[in-house]
Parts: sequence; C-alpha cells; structure tokens
Amino acid sequence: KARFGESITLLEAALSAERLAAGDVLGVALTWQTDRRLDARYRVSVQLLDAYGRLVAQRDAEPNNNRALTTLWQPNEPVRD
Repeated sequence: KARFGESITLLEAALSAERLAAGDVLGVALTWQTDRRLDARYRVSVQLLDAYGRLVAQRDAEPNNNRALTTLWQPNEPVRD
C-alpha cells in the first residue's frame, strides 16, 4: 500500500511480467481507493526504469485510460486502473 496526499491509497500494483526483452509489452494493474469524494481530476504516471535507473518508458493518463476520472470515485470503493 501507498498513500498519496490525504485521501488516495494505492491498494495494489501488479505487473504482467518480472523480466522483459526488447519489444515486450508490460501490463500494469493498479487498484486505488479514496476515503472521501475528490474534487480534482488526478493523473497517474507510471515509469519503467532499466537496471541503471534510466527511463525506458512512461505512461501518463487519468485512471483506467481516462475512463475512471477521480472526481467520479466513490469513497471506500476500489477502482481498477
């Protein structure tokens, strides 16, 4: 678990693979939850770093590919991203 600010919690993060070869696709599943209604629309940034800490890939979007806006989240209901 990880807490972001006063009201957003990352409950779980799961990867489709632990090792990748060049050209492979990595699936990332995140499960979020809030304990109160959110007035702001937040974006999620996921970064893939290589063994030397260099940025290899990055994805920035609102949760669930812009289909689960944080302003629509219900308190204490997990949201799959």
